[in-house]
Amino acid sequence: MDEPISQLDELTVDEIFENFLDFLKDKTVLIITHRVSNKKFFDRIIELKDGTIIKEEKF
Repeated sequence: MDEPISQLDELTVDEIFENFLDFLKDKTVLIITHRVSNKKFFDRIIELKDGTIIKEEKF
């Protein structure tokens, strides 16, 4: 998700995520990203380093 939205403004990115997640409600979705600024859209964030979980946040 990083590359396709990297050049968009924050409001447009928010709109994309809102529509995307509304479409996928009631499903488990794995999103891999370097951009954690959109964490408001997710229930859980897992940070990996060398394939090992080093941090986990639940919202």
